[in-house]
Amino acid sequence: MTEKTYAIAEIFYSIQGEGAYAGTPAVFVRLAGCNLACAWCDTDFKVKRHMTAKEINKEIAELLINITAGPLASTEAQPSMPILVFTGGEPTLQLVDDQMVGQGSLIKCIETNGTGHVPWWIDFVTLSPKFGYSTLDDIKMARINEIKVVLEEGVDPEYWRPLVDQSNPMSRYIQPCSENFQPAIDYVKQHPEWKLSLQTQKMINID
Repeated sequence: MTEKTYAIAEIFYSIQGEGAYAGTPAVFVRLAGCNLACAWCDTDFKVKRHMTAKEINKEIAELLINITAGPLASTEAQPSMPILVFTGGEPTLQLVDDQMVGQGSLIKCIETNGTGHVPWWIDFVTLSPKFGYSTLDDIKMARINEIKVVLEEGVDPEYWRPLVDQSNPMSRYIQPCSENFQPAIDYVKQHPEWKLSLQTQKMINID
């Protein structure tokens, strides 16, 4: 039987810039391809390589080989290792239940538009629904740890309220679509159940 391969855009080690894990060291596995075509998307998720799970795990291990746990013991509140983030494109187009990818000791996170199935072995789910490109009926998520709505002209976060009320994610974020932060700031001030999320990786100019 031919071993499954994944279409990969890039694998790199950096800092998570958004959401609940903002500021946390992270290995990113960016899977190529997306089922949506958002006009404002500026991410390069073209296919660069095809890799097996074993090859992906080996590259992750090589990125982390010089990293030590440090003086703090690992606890639920203070993990001693970076997180592992599957992103895209849309990672659920390729990740499946029966093929775990990634080092077992890392917290496995996924950033998804919610239109696909999230594998059971993912620990933390970030849903970023795309207003105007998917609907409530398209989102069939069994679990959501945080929701992040990108605010651009014409987007109404209230549209997703039935989803938020049903899933009750621990964190709810509004993220500016551009460097014009004011509309997002104003929205959060008027709707304090939401928090402001900024793309700090762009602000400090890191990958």
